[in-house]
Amino acid sequence: MPLDVLVYQGPGVSESSLYHTLATLNTLLKPNYTVRAVDAKLLETEPWGPSCALLVVPGGRDLPYVQHLAKAIPKIKDFVEQGGAYFGICAGAYFGSARVEWEVGTPLQVVGDRALKFFPGTSRGCAYPGFEYESEAGAQLLDITATIHGEDSEQTFEGIYYNGGGVFEGADTPQMRALGVLVTAHYPNGKPAAVTCAVGRGTAALWGLHPEYAIPKEPYRSVLEHSSQKDSSNIAARESRRLELMRGILAGLGLTIPGGAASTKLSDTPLPQLLCAAPNRPGVVGPIVSAFNQYFKSRSDGVKEFEDSQDKFRFFTSQSDRLAAARKGAESKTEEEKEEAIKNLPVRDIVVYEDTLPTAIDAPLFDISLYFKALQDARGNGPFIKQTNWGVGEVLLYGEVVTSTQTLFDKNINLLTTMPYPVLSLATIQTAGRGRGSNMWLSPLGCLQFSLLIRPSREIPYNRTVFIQYLFGLAVTEACRKVMPGPEGERVRLKWPNDIYILETDGKTKKKIGGILITTNFMDNALHAIIGCGVNVLNQPPIMSLKQLYPEGTLNPALTMENVAANIMATFEEMWRTFTEAKGSFQPFMDLYLERWLHSDEQVTLMTTNPPTKVRICGISPDTGFLRTIPEQGGDTKPIDLQPDGNSFDMMAGLIKTKS
Repeated sequence: MPLDVLVYQGPGVSESSLYHTLATLNTLLKPNYTVRAVDAKLLETEPWGPSCALLVVPGGRDLPYVQHLAKAIPKIKDFVEQGGAYFGICAGAYFGSARVEWEVGTPLQVVGDRALKFFPGTSRGCAYPGFEYESEAGAQLLDITATIHGEDSEQTFEGIYYNGGGVFEGADTPQMRALGVLVTAHYPNGKPAAVTCAVGRGTAALWGLHPEYAIPKEPYRSVLEHSSQKDSSNIAARESRRLELMRGILAGLGLTIPGGAASTKLSDTPLPQLLCAAPNRPGVVGPIVSAFNQYFKSRSDGVKEFEDSQDKFRFFTSQSDRLAAARKGAESKTEEEKEEAIKNLPVRDIVVYEDTLPTAIDAPLFDISLYFKALQDARGNGPFIKQTNWGVGEVLLYGEVVTSTQTLFDKNINLLTTMPYPVLSLATIQTAGRGRGSNMWLSPLGCLQFSLLIRPSREIPYNRTVFIQYLFGLAVTEACRKVMPGPEGERVRLKWPNDIYILETDGKTKKKIGGILITTNFMDNALHAIIGCGVNVLNQPPIMSLKQLYPEGTLNPALTMENVAANIMATFEEMWRTFTEAKGSFQPFMDLYLERWLHSDEQVTLMTTNPPTKVRICGISPDTGFLRTIPEQGGDTKPIDLQPDGNSFDMMAGLIKTKS
């Protein structure tokens, strides 16, 4: 199921509407969807449709949309007609109508046809007089009636923000209903304020009001001060109703709104991370902390701290009350306090457990004892990788809520270069998880997400480090097969270059459940590799996960976060030893990799040539790790090799194109 909600950000978009749109969507849709702001270039050139659940065009000015989104309009129309959803707010609603007639006869007049035509009629504005650009002079708080998705009767919603929106002319006529138009909200004067339009297999919701504006933040607060509805005693009730209205709009567009036990509210404030080691590796944690002695500043309370290139680190003993205090503080923080904390130098607190393990009270969402037991069972008495004193995964830095396990290492130079390795940084929740490129990685409950710090041997040439992502992806698929023996595990497959997919039982449908991100840095005469990975293990729908490979109600006791993590670590360690002994050659794994990936003999269109070339995928270059393809026509059998970091491979659309 598509999991991206894309919000247009470009010329004409009101900063205020954009802010409130992103904030409201994140509030209502996490953890089920990733909400991202995107520009016109992405909508025009990238294959965003297959992964998109909803495209939102917020309020602002319609004419710049017409100009800057002109080349993206065919893709937007096709997206909706093929089953996608469009949400246009104020200017975004004008833009989604067949015709705009706005402030006719005034200096502000805008009249013209529009290309999307989701509403097959005229959007006429303003519905209420007094509009001024860059001003709240014409803004009003209106008591409207609206029909919530799944309800039969209209309900009243008080104080919904309005500024410049239009009326959908004739939307409530039988002719419009025959065209798939349904009026979903009315202004106080009874005129249509919002419509839902059937567009092919998809849906468009157009609103002349601003249901995205939070109460009582600006600009709502200023309008409230000057309105006849000054009584602020029912502000909380209004905000609750506004969110109910927005949930209804989104549900009507086909989105699955989080609710119930599956969406248990967790803190979105980072909590201290817990540093510990496997019980069979005593005496390991102390020297790890001591490695940072050169950076520590002395403090009278015994806390060790140092400032790195991005974060400040503070080390506490396990006897301190830092973890309990942080939990209490996270629960009491207001949204304003959280935003202010983000602006300051981020502080990462680390609680150190020397020769003890965190208890279930310390880590209620990840059983660290169970993880280490599963790791010992999985790796047995296998040797360590070269130049290390413990096995992969045997030193753990666990955080219940962190910003990003990847940026922990990647953005803090002293931590990266000084931390003994291998170290596994694992989190239950990430508030800013990183994916490939500019992507965010959606990290709700049920997603196993971690970053592993290793330092490749100098025997491995730098140009062979491209194989690390392939090797780790293969380790994930093989670990899943160990945890899920049988047909369920066999459906876990690889998508080039760095994604984990599920192959449905029909042999055709493919759904992403994971991804891998490798960052490398050469500093202090050593190569530091950070392997970031996210795998959906126990997620509930709409997010696809390993759990959903089993029939509902069927339980695989081995399918736990702890066991999957342990098996990935043990499997990768064994593969990494072979990879190192082969001096970076991927040849020992090539046959298995090609068995596990989705692309053998697949035909795709190479968009990097002029004209585009139809090619057939035949494998991976053993020297460079590039994707190897052979032209289908013209008699030319010379392979065309494609860089994983220079090309965008859209498997769903069968296209390979240059990354923008």
